[in-house]
Amino acid sequence: MRTLARSDERSKAKLAKRPTPAYTASMENIFTYMVYAGAVLAVLGLIGLGYSVRLALKLKKDAPEGQEAKNRMQFLVAINTASLGTSFIGLALVAVGVLAS
Repeated sequence: MRTLARSDERSKAKLAKRPTPAYTASMENIFTYMVYAGAVLAVLGLIGLGYSVRLALKLKKDAPEGQEAKNRMQFLVAINTASLGTSFIGLALVAVGVLAS
C-alpha cells in the first residue's frame, strides 16, 4: 500500500513539474481570430447577396433583350455565386473557430 502511494505522489510531482506547451495560448488566439475573420467574410457575403438581389430587381425592371440580357444575367449569377461562397466560407470559419476553442 505504501509503494502505491509513493508512486502516485511521484507521478503527481512529475506532472506538476511538466511545463505547459507554448502553443496553447497562441492556438486560442488563432481560433479567436478565425471567428472574427469568419464573421467579416460572412458579412461581406451577405452584402454581396444584397447587391445581387438589387441587380436582379433592376434587371427585371429594365427588361433588356437579347445579348444584353444574357450578359447582365451572367454577371448576376457570378456575383451571386461569389457571395454565397464567401458567406459559406465565413460561416465555416466561425463554426470551426467556435468548436475548436
